[in-house]
Amino acid sequence: MRNNIKTNERGFTIVELLVVIVVIGILAAITIVSYNGIQNRARTVSVQSYAQEAQNKAEIYAADTGNGIFPTMAELTATTGSAMLTPKVSGMLSASAPTANTQSTVLQYVKCTTAVGAKIGYWDSAAATPAVVYLLAGAATGPTTATC
Repeated sequence: MRNNIKTNERGFTIVELLVVIVVIGILAAITIVSYNGIQNRARTVSVQSYAQEAQNKAEIYAADTGNGIFPTMAELTATTGSAMLTPKVSGMLSASAPTANTQSTVLQYVKCTTAVGAKIGYWDSAAATPAVVYLLAGAATGPTTATC
């Protein structure tokens, strides 16, 4: 009786398997590109919040001194009290500008000599053209460069 039952035991063809593999590859490529964009935005938001903390602490320091003079990098990292930076931000401050290689680990701190203020630079990797962005503190001007 077993010989009377007809079954179709046909498997997938090579073409069908290749189509499925190509579709999975396309979906994987889209996901990887999207994931990299999300990582860049997250990196930028993180370092931007650190830069804002440094900006706020520099302004607090200037207000606490009573004369409006902004701190040097050494004063900002060594200060205690209300203007004390978190160890993470304190360790990120540098006199050199951040680059694509140091995008989430370096904040450039520049005390202005021509104006009462400071600039804090961070790497914006989420921008269409990644570059250093500067936050201004006090009377600093010219946010596109490190000089005041």
